Amino acid sequence: MLDASTVTIIDRVIQAAKNIHLLLGPRCEIKQYCSQLVSQLKHDGLQVLPLDPPSIYERLETIQNAPVPTLVVEKTLAVEIVTKDRVLPHDMLILQQFLEMRPHLLALIINFGVPDIQKGIFLVERDSATN
Repeated sequence: MLDASTVTIIDRVIQAAKNIHLLLGPRCEIKQYCSQLVSQLKHDGLQVLPLDPPSIYERLETIQNAPVPTLVVEKTLAVEIVTKDRVLPHDMLILQQFLEMRPHLLALIINFGVPDIQKGIFLVERDSATN
């Protein structure tokens, strides 16, 4: 079960993503979404950092086109931004493996590539994936 502060961080990131999707719509470049999300979260008073130095999972992304978290919010939530038609179970599995090496993190996939952003947001935990 997630503590209240973690739930609040997740909710704030999701709300920021919804606002950005409303502003930009689907299918912009990932850099635009990432820039807007970082700006909004910092404006909202959250600490946003790039992911720590490159890991094996970034090489996996190149090989398997799987998501790798882009940034970390409040040292708690790894956020991956994608623009795909849909997020695949394999994407979730790669992130679960990523989280095994970082047990203090949860991961959130935000897929700005879908028309309904609510259907493009997935919370990924080390041993389960939920929407």
